[in-house]
Amino acid sequence: MTTKGRFYAVSTGPGGEDMLTLQAVRVLGACPVICFPESGSRRVAYQAVSRALDLEQKNVLFLPVPMTAGREKAAAAYEQGLEKLTPFLEQGDDVAFCAIGDVSLYSTAAHLARLLQERGFSVSFVAGVTSFTAAACACASGIVSPDSPVSIVPADACYKAGRLPQAVRAPGAKVFMKCGHSLAPLIAELEGAGLLGRCILVQNASLPEERRFRGEELLHLGADALEKSYLSVLIVTDWSF
Repeated sequence: MTTKGRFYAVSTGPGGEDMLTLQAVRVLGACPVICFPESGSRRVAYQAVSRALDLEQKNVLFLPVPMTAGREKAAAAYEQGLEKLTPFLEQGDDVAFCAIGDVSLYSTAAHLARLLQERGFSVSFVAGVTSFTAAACACASGIVSPDSPVSIVPADACYKAGRLPQAVRAPGAKVFMKCGHSLAPLIAELEGAGLLGRCILVQNASLPEERRFRGEELLHLGADALEKSYLSVLIVTDWSF
């Protein structure tokens, strides 16, 4: 009887190949099948891994991941992903699914892992560098002091639900992720709350095209920074610069 393969949800960090952990490189080196999410022309995880690891002898798969809140479309994409992955696991091959950031946070990999667990497969998570810690370190900034809370906020979802004002005014430090469609209104809310002096915005953290903005600079962003904000993290620290 063939032993089933293991599914590895592998964190690849914010995008730079030097952000992969030694554990991630080891696991990816051992897995014969490596999968990457694909959304339109974006292949951030693939680009990071392919620069750090020779994929020539690997079975490389790309799974379309719709950047949408539509549940039906997302569910269909996950089902297609499972149809691609399951045969390899059934025949005993270990499969690694790579995702940027850390796979425990807002990750397609974590959702796939849960679905595969429900089908009887073994799963493991490989931790990684989160985009917001990479962003803060790029600015040589701490995020929060020892006695304060920190909130991680999906900005687009909050904006769509009308909860952005409450999120901006929550106590402690705030990390705004997933702000590709709400960066302009988010900055306006932060200005209205008098918090710009505590803000840092990093786009494409760890990549060659990384950009950093602080405080009042956020009021003068060009259209390119506001519109090409997929890999953006805005941090409100709990102290002023």
